Amino acid sequence: MNNTKGVTLVELMIALALSTILGIALVQLYAKQKVTATELSRENRLNQELRFANQELKRWLSLIGYSALPQNSRALAFPALAATTNCPAMPAGVVITADLAKSAATPGICIRFQRTFNEQRDCLGSSITTASVVNRLFLDPANFQIKCTSQDQTGVIAENISDLNFLFLLSDTSNKHITQKISISNIASADYSRIKAIEIALLGRSANSHPSAPDYNFPPDTETKITPPDKHYYSSTSTTFSLNNVSL
Repeated sequence: MNNTKGVTLVELMIALALSTILGIALVQLYAKQKVTATELSRENRLNQELRFANQELKRWLSLIGYSALPQNSRALAFPALAATTNCPAMPAGVVITADLAKSAATPGICIRFQRTFNEQRDCLGSSITTASVVNRLFLDPANFQIKCTSQDQTGVIAENISDLNFLFLLSDTSNKHITQKISISNIASADYSRIKAIEIALLGRSANSHPSAPDYNFPPDTETKITPPDKHYYSSTSTTFSLNNVSL
């Protein structure tokens, strides 16, 4: 007589338990991979926005001091200019200053240049109707935006920027060597003519928050880690721009 060996209740319960554990593990793995993919997507988008902001600033900083007639002295190309709402008075030959506020919380600079060609546009895309134009580039921290003011109009040129740090690199009295680095808040009006380069640090902030947002450094060369206060991703970059139109 043949005996048929069936599955006992205990074996069935063990099999069900194992399958349940395996199912939970698979669900957790899927969820973790989905979160990782989302995090990478946010980081990539944030880095793209940082690169765009950096390129926009570079685009306008490269025009500082440009003269349509290079044979003219800088003082002739850029005569003395009276103060405006947000920019200080510029002596003849001065093409870059801190804005009137000189605030570390809302950093801004005022730059001027001449048209490189007849159809040259300002930072807002408007036609330039004067011999030279003054653009103000500044941070709007409340809205996480870099803005530009030109010809009495203001617009956004980059978004999702939490902080912006300008450092001016100054030449010595011989005008040949860069010897000093100074912040917007501390620069004196007499030093504007000595600015030969600008170091810019940008801190990008993701549009959406996430509970596992990592710590960050800002400016990038600081050693102290900062914990995001709002669970957003933060990423920073730093670049030095030489003012090629302002010869050493």
